[in-house]
Amino acid sequence: MKRKRKNKKIITLIIVSLLIFCGIIFVKNEKVISPSTQNNNSEIIKTSSTDDKKETDVASTDKVNLQNLSMPILMYHHIRDFNDPADKIGTNLSVSPEKFAKQLDLIKSEGYATITFNDLDTGNIPTKPIILTFDDGYENFYQNAYPELKKREMVGTVFVIINNIGKNEYLNQEEIEK
Repeated sequence: MKRKRKNKKIITLIIVSLLIFCGIIFVKNEKVISPSTQNNNSEIIKTSSTDDKKETDVASTDKVNLQNLSMPILMYHHIRDFNDPADKIGTNLSVSPEKFAKQLDLIKSEGYATITFNDLDTGNIPTKPIILTFDDGYENFYQNAYPELKKREMVGTVFVIINNIGKNEYLNQEEIEK
């Protein structure tokens, strides 16, 4: 019975993530770059806030029991205006910058606080956490998502394909280091 509920939660999370087609990073002043443990071709780039979090926004200063933690994780690929009937996949993996900004405003207005995966390890979890991720390290993240995140003091995570750094339409080293 517990397994069915857990599977239902996971399926619901996946469906919500796919419906929204989301994910995020950079946003604050400090960056920690660490290799992904899952794939030699990707890298996790995380940012953290230099602002102190208010005690009322944090569930606990102790490590959180991750088995009981439930939160949305939104995955994005492209933040761009794109509608090409010949490229249905590219169109379906794209969220316009305008819609993305509205989604961020909705997330904030609903009382969610963005966190990174590093926050899960440190136990620095707000009462309504949400994780935003961006797959593949497309340059339109830096051009369109990063400014909107920064404006709202939100954070996220970009999964960069190391072999694509600096290639056409992907983040370059300078953009990653900013």
